[in-house]
Amino acid sequence: MRRQADEVAARLSVLGAPTPVRPVLGLTGTAQPAGVQFADGVLLTNPDTVSQVITMSGLLTHDQRARIADLLAWAFPPAVSN
Repeated sequence: MRRQADEVAARLSVLGAPTPVRPVLGLTGTAQPAGVQFADGVLLTNPDTVSQVITMSGLLTHDQRARIADLLAWAFPPAVSN
């Protein structure tokens, strides 16, 4: 996951939007952590808290998140089309 996060950060930098990227893994079922935990630099969370974590105030504004989402959609298109 860290390698993938590094690739995303590198691509954003090339596209003119250098942004720190932290890998996040949302676990479900019996694998769910209680709240938020870290394991070897990867943020572990559950479906109930993942959206709260990635939209924490002070990280990115709504407009910055929207721009990054657009850039990532362009930089990493779906592998298959409908």
